Amino acid sequence: MSYGDFPHSSTNITKAVLQGRGLYPISLVTGAMFTEEMYVVLESTTRAETFLTPMELQAKLMEYLTGTEVSLSPDLLALPDVESRAQYLMTTACELQLANGGYLQWYAVRLEK
Repeated sequence: MSYGDFPHSSTNITKAVLQGRGLYPISLVTGAMFTEEMYVVLESTTRAETFLTPMELQAKLMEYLTGTEVSLSPDLLALPDVESRAQYLMTTACELQLANGGYLQWYAVRLEK
């Protein structure tokens, strides 16, 4: 019997403790427990939290990228269009600094069914 198979191994104890608190390690979570991925978005101009779908976040990023003064990094400038830049930001960053000192921040979340 290996250490991982022992009934009181740290892995099994961790699973039991987490389950007792209503928490589940990623390996125990199934897709059926969650709805689609969402984003919590924080805007310095509104000071409010907003939940957006991936498409809504992409549209908001495109709006900021075209409508405001934003300093773009070389990796963003290398992309051909605003849509590509917004998609790149969604997958590689969580904040867009605005010229006026403000910001747009986004964090991926999964909502429980």
